[in-house]
Amino acid sequence: MPPRLSTAGRLLVAICREDTLLLDDIARRARITRHRLDQCRDGIRSLELEEQLRLAAVLIAVAPKYERRAYTLYGQAQAALRMREDPGRSHQFYPRDRFP
Repeated sequence: MPPRLSTAGRLLVAICREDTLLLDDIARRARITRHRLDQCRDGIRSLELEEQLRLAAVLIAVAPKYERRAYTLYGQAQAALRMREDPGRSHQFYPRDRFP
């Protein structure tokens, strides 16, 4: 069974299909090692949330073709960071007794 890829991993796969040299530039600009990007692309290890934010920001700036998907990644990483920082935020407006 192939590894399950994260949003960042799927985005990196799409980029590598067209231009693997672009990945070196992205790694340098996002301050993420090429090895970490390769691991994410191959489904071995996910990027940390902060790395996902940096990756998305770089892609928005240098790869307009992937801008829409980069914004999706950025939003997902931001939401995950907010939940990590304040886990009590979920369902704060609905009483627990309404969820059987």
